[in-house]
Amino acid sequence: MSLVLREVVQYVEKTFQGEAFEPGLPVTLLRFKRCKVGCPWCDTKRLMSQPGFEVKIFDVINTARRVGALLITGGEPMLYMNEILSLVTMLNTPSPNTPRAMPHPMAAPVAPHFGGTAQVKVFIETTLYNPDLTDDQVEAFLNSLQSLGGGRLLLNVSPKLKTIKEKEDLYMNVLRYPFVRFKFVLAGSEEEQVETLAFLTKLVEKIPEPLRPEKFALMPQGKTAEEVLRNAPSVLSIAKDLNVTFSPRL
Repeated sequence: MSLVLREVVQYVEKTFQGEAFEPGLPVTLLRFKRCKVGCPWCDTKRLMSQPGFEVKIFDVINTARRVGALLITGGEPMLYMNEILSLVTMLNTPSPNTPRAMPHPMAAPVAPHFGGTAQVKVFIETTLYNPDLTDDQVEAFLNSLQSLGGGRLLLNVSPKLKTIKEKEDLYMNVLRYPFVRFKFVLAGSEEEQVETLAFLTKLVEKIPEPLRPEKFALMPQGKTAEEVLRNAPSVLSIAKDLNVTFSPRL
């Protein structure tokens, strides 16, 4: 098990989740460099072009334990499966120097998917796309995460048109995992919008309507605040029709 994380392009000890299901949640941010999807509208290309650096795994763990949540993103985390498994394993190993926090009497009840004994919530933002892996290998990785996550790990899967065309069966299969949620970014080209919406609708129809807001989130595409605001009304309307969560972008 490596004690050093390589090809990191962004490590922020404390910031906020900016999208999806928990916008505004304090997190420690860990961003890996590589990705093989190649989205033309990628909003992190500038970071991806920078040389990666190394981060000690214990630094990430200690910081995440103080903040309470770790957000792993990229790039594409599926290219760093061994590193992620090491992180999740070590995060869920109680530290003798880290006292267990007692719940405040006024604290809200913990959501069911945040139960268990893990000390840190872990969010992984991914397309699940690694062309070097079979679907069975991806699912084996998800099974490992499920057993190690202690009920406090959530995978936010964000299919793109390219990955939908190549991995549609995989996405349909992983819908069954309780810790897997889907986040769709909408408002690309007309062709992209139509094909993405067709697949989104197929996925959504597999889930009972009252449960859909916890399983799916839609967010407007945009590299600038102006683009996001311009695309938001149409995405909001689709989210309402499908009874899924509408995600702002902070």
